[in-house]
Amino acid sequence: MRYKVKSVAALQTLLGGWPDRMQVEVDPDIGVSAKTVGELRKVTAWPVNLAITTPPERHPESTIKVSKASVATRSRRNHREEQTKCGHQARLRLMSST
Repeated sequence: MRYKVKSVAALQTLLGGWPDRMQVEVDPDIGVSAKTVGELRKVTAWPVNLAITTPPERHPESTIKVSKASVATRSRRNHREEQTKCGHQARLRLMSST
């Protein structure tokens, strides 16, 4: 899943349960030099135009990616709002079909 991370606090929350030794892949020229999740946790400043892509499962051999955020990137809040909206629309369809 891809998340636009807006602050160091949001980054810390997102990295929560990921293993310290998990590799981090960083796009060139974005100002982050971390090679592992443990190093990424030590970041003290975070540009608002960066996004984190997390793998579907928490395996140490997986990789977290850091890249520039695009317009299509969604924040955790927007993702929750989309899920709620989709669920609401599905309930409306069910109600109208009965």
